Amino acid sequence: MPITVLDQLPFLLLKSFAVTLILLLLFRPLSFKLGLVDNPGGRKKHNSSVPLVGGLAIFLGFSLILLPAMMYSKAFCIFWLAGVVLSIISGIDDRFHLRASSRFIMHLVVITMIALFGETAIVQLGNLLGAGVIFLGWGCLFFTSFAVVGIINAVNMMDGADGLTACVSLVELGLMLFLALQSNLTMEVMIIVTFMGALLAFLLFNFPSKLTEKYKIFLGDAGSTLIGLLLAWLCVRLTQRPDGYPPALMLWLVALPLMDTLHLMINRKVRGVPAFQADRRHIHHICLQMNCSPKQIAFLLSGIALLIGLSGIGLYQAGVPESMLFYGMAMVFCVYSAIAYLLKKRVLQRKMVIRRPIKLV
Repeated sequence: MPITVLDQLPFLLLKSFAVTLILLLLFRPLSFKLGLVDNPGGRKKHNSSVPLVGGLAIFLGFSLILLPAMMYSKAFCIFWLAGVVLSIISGIDDRFHLRASSRFIMHLVVITMIALFGETAIVQLGNLLGAGVIFLGWGCLFFTSFAVVGIINAVNMMDGADGLTACVSLVELGLMLFLALQSNLTMEVMIIVTFMGALLAFLLFNFPSKLTEKYKIFLGDAGSTLIGLLLAWLCVRLTQRPDGYPPALMLWLVALPLMDTLHLMINRKVRGVPAFQADRRHIHHICLQMNCSPKQIAFLLSGIALLIGLSGIGLYQAGVPESMLFYGMAMVFCVYSAIAYLLKKRVLQRKMVIRRPIKLV
């Protein structure tokens, strides 16, 4: 990678941070007038209405910094247009609460357009099972659409504690930045650094602390959707080049939201509950029920995401075969599922003990 590009990265980060910070300050009062707020009630823990404009500010700040430099890249422009459409859909969802099935179908249509026209399709899964490279052929569009929508929904489901999604996403983007730098992928590096700057600005209004409580802003569905789209897009860009990384490695980099979602899907299937029915069985909900603070949860789960991601990169650089990366990730998922199940069981048992009436002798 040219030295001039590396020299620009700190300034790119600072510019993105500053522009997004200004946009957040401007959007916050507007959100109340437009009704883009998350009102308290139901399963929610906040006591007052909180603006849902974090994602919109992040995307606009990201766009203002990068679009002039990237407008000649077809891949980036298609990604950006998809981001615009998904942000509009998500903004409507934040305001009017679309049905999950309607949102899912619209996401599928947009992601299919990226795969068709944006040079971003999963055409091979690498030597995933140890029997040779798996090529998807005509099934690549179908697989790409569901894989990207799966990551988007996984990130969306993780957005349930202050600072959590932004912190975990910063870790995952940092790991991808390391790989992109190793492969001299200038465009991807600039995109990651710019987005990280915008996320850091958002954290000033979302990370749990006494200072942010009064001026809190949530990502909103637009923010979590955009983060999921970027992570999925980067996974494809890093793996589908001739000299790309093995797709199995990406499972390690975005492991936490994927494992949490897959564990819940299986758990709901076993319990006979609809797959998209909201509940409080996500790992961050379990941590909250075990009296962890939002700040502790953000640090704990970000640390776990970092540990898993670094382990995957370490195994890859040590020459571990692709199939072993995949089977190793499957083992990590089994361990995660067992721990999540046991922790939830402990929480439920504790509730039963508390609710049990005291017998008077």
